[in-house]
Amino acid sequence: MKRLAPALALWLVALPMHAQVRLTGDVTFGDDYGAAVAIDGSIAVVGAPLDATNGGDAGAAYVYERGPGGWTLLQKILGPLPISRFGFSVAVVVDESGLNEGDFIAVGSLTGTGATLRSGNVRMYRRLPPDTEFTFQSTLAAGDGLNGDDFGYAVALDLSVPSETLSGDPVYTLAVGARKKGLTGVGSEVGAVYVYQAAPDGSAWAGTAKLVPDDLMGADQFGTAVDISEDFIVAGAPQGTHPEGVAYLARRFFDTGAGNFSWSVNRRIKASDGVTGDRFGESVAISQGVVAVAARFHDLTASSFANEGAVYLVDGSTDINFEINETFKLLSPNFTAGTADEFGSQVAVDRHLMSITEKVDGGTSHIFQSDGQGEWSRLETLTTNDPDATDAGAESNAMGFSLPEVIVGDRRNLGPGGTVHILTNQLVFSASFEATQ
Repeated sequence: MKRLAPALALWLVALPMHAQVRLTGDVTFGDDYGAAVAIDGSIAVVGAPLDATNGGDAGAAYVYERGPGGWTLLQKILGPLPISRFGFSVAVVVDESGLNEGDFIAVGSLTGTGATLRSGNVRMYRRLPPDTEFTFQSTLAAGDGLNGDDFGYAVALDLSVPSETLSGDPVYTLAVGARKKGLTGVGSEVGAVYVYQAAPDGSAWAGTAKLVPDDLMGADQFGTAVDISEDFIVAGAPQGTHPEGVAYLARRFFDTGAGNFSWSVNRRIKASDGVTGDRFGESVAISQGVVAVAARFHDLTASSFANEGAVYLVDGSTDINFEINETFKLLSPNFTAGTADEFGSQVAVDRHLMSITEKVDGGTSHIFQSDGQGEWSRLETLTTNDPDATDAGAESNAMGFSLPEVIVGDRRNLGPGGTVHILTNQLVFSASFEATQ
């Protein structure tokens, strides 16, 4: 998640009201519109990986922009080839740094052409002032990619100033999960996270790291979920060697000898009460040191087997021990023992606010607020108000969060191939570093 660090710590002083808008496009049944969503500032992106405009399962990405009249469709970007599932993952970063180096969109093609035919790729799109639309910039793929790696299963973008830097300039960074990457001598579906950095002028992207924790083994699927904030990347491995699920935190360093940045895994995150099948790490989020890891299948009692779900919070800003447990655990405000709410289907963090979805009423998003001392409490519950019988399955709700708006996608909605809503919190601050609704 992109975030240039604010100069002030600001806290909510009034409960918000909320409104919502339903995004539209030329969607047809079975497109999987809303399978992936992302939002940053005035730009929102929605993936439809089964769109068939350019052939079966070529995929598409819809780009929306918020203007004085609300959210409108800016452009539809088509996957270039059939069966590539372009739009399976999406990320966006809007330049608020004053660099004038552009806004970026990353779109993952799960089975797109990479080093081999179906190893996966990520296509980058850039918008430079005074252009209004995004144009194709480059295709990124793993040099060691093999068919079925799922490179592009998850993507995350960041624009921030590294803590170790000589120039003090913000840096664009991209993290890409390849959850089924196999490793010789280790096993299949171990997983990996690839890290890329843009050139100083934003004109090109180059790989800077391939992250694979040392303790991974076959079927861990590391890189199922990724997020990035400033100097840290968090990535989940929801099964395998650690059957309850595990997440890892990687940190960026500046190599003075080589004169460039490098990344290394330096912490392992586990739930203190995790058990086999929790899927801890299937959704992760990070913002300014706050790390959230969801376990949507977590059972709150050993005998319930109900998948109530939970979200675990960790302080990721310091290095103390390699393995750490949660500092706070969140449960659903709708919690009823024995009810399969799957709280934590998706989680996103933006500074002192967090949004968590669960499979209630066709998809519900709870907004939590930090008190600045490590305690979190529910601020508001937002719903899309259009549930149907196929909604709210574990894979149906995708989510993004850019204060003060939450974007929620439901690819299984009975509408024409999926639906997406943007829910707006009209937040009131004691002081302001950005415009609020």
